[in-house]
Amino acid sequence: MRLTIVLIVSLFSGLILAQEGDNASGTQSCDACEVSEKLKAMETRLNDTETRLMDADNRLKDTDNRLKDTENQILEMKNKESMITTALIILTMAFAFVHANNPPCRTRSNNNAYNSFSRKHILRDEFDYRNDNEWEIYIRKHGLTDRPLQSFIVSGNDERVTDICKGAGQPLESSRYRANLCISHRKCLVYHVKLDKNNRVTNVDHAIQFVVLACDVVENQCLPVHYEKYTNQLPNRSAAPCQP
Repeated sequence: MRLTIVLIVSLFSGLILAQEGDNASGTQSCDACEVSEKLKAMETRLNDTETRLMDADNRLKDTDNRLKDTENQILEMKNKESMITTALIILTMAFAFVHANNPPCRTRSNNNAYNSFSRKHILRDEFDYRNDNEWEIYIRKHGLTDRPLQSFIVSGNDERVTDICKGAGQPLESSRYRANLCISHRKCLVYHVKLDKNNRVTNVDHAIQFVVLACDVVENQCLPVHYEKYTNQLPNRSAAPCQP
């Protein structure tokens, strides 16, 4: 750009000198001087404009560099976040695998695990089990509206239930189940209750069936902590009974 400006100024200066040679008038010479001064002023303004444009270009480059730095920082943060998330998933899966593959009565559960199981799966009140409305009252009373399908063992069978984890149950035959699951040696009366999204009972049926439970250590005792739906699972007869 500066070279262009110089060429323009030189061209105008040459024209002015030529005009001075052709004209003998002093007035015309003064006019040429005035034009020359204007051209110099124009060159100065053009130089200033060029300088400002260069400054603006440098600022744009600085802004672009800062944006690239910010983008790199964001990518680095995303990579770190992804690594942390992956590590947490791996740890969770490893914990679940270890926990799920411990044999019965080997994993420690929190001290409230059996009480929670008992509240969810052992009937504590006597009522007409054929009456849907009374089932709804019972479920709301005990805060059990969080599951659409619920299973209850009739009260009075508590000892028979806990005994499943104390020698009256057998590990399951298939390895695709959690290793701490045990199936009862004897059948129990179990009620199955279905709820809709409004916690209204839609169906109640019952069956005399084997019971499948997860047995863990609770306060130094092997007790049931989870009810597993019975789907004709088979016991592993070659394994030792479920017990501490």
